[in-house]
Amino acid sequence: MKKTTLFLLFCCLSIPTLYGQKSPSPIRTAVPFLSISPDATSAAMADAGVTTHPDVYSQFHNPAKYAFANAQSSISISYTPWLQNITGDMFLGYVAYFHHLKKNGTLATSLRVFSLGAVEMTDYISGQVIPLGTYNPMEMALDVSYSMRLSSRLSMGFALRYTRSDISERSDPS
Repeated sequence: MKKTTLFLLFCCLSIPTLYGQKSPSPIRTAVPFLSISPDATSAAMADAGVTTHPDVYSQFHNPAKYAFANAQSSISISYTPWLQNITGDMFLGYVAYFHHLKKNGTLATSLRVFSLGAVEMTDYISGQVIPLGTYNPMEMALDVSYSMRLSSRLSMGFALRYTRSDISERSDPS
């Protein structure tokens, strides 16, 4: 036991320092707001919305859950101020609607809008920072889905999504 502990301690101390990034560059991802849950209940449960009861927010996690919703139709509107202690103009807005059709089918739609607020654009030329103006990047996603109940415990659904993003490295300042 002592030899194993000493060996592990020696291995940990002999490993050189490792760095994940050599230069401080921002991580660029495409439309990161798509992974932010608009539903406070599922977000509080570590984004476990797939296991929750069907509700109007099912469009985000699994549109097939709409087939088991108890209401004939429902609408929701949510607004989340994002990072409000850092900046006051970032937000996530979400609107969702579903309606049961006559033959076990459910049609649903949702719209997500993510605003990053006012961003000051600058350029660095010949050792000087040159202001380029203010830019207001905005991302949005429009979803349309159809779900169908196949049995008392099984349903299926599909969704189509249109995504638009103004965020880019060469964005034109307004």
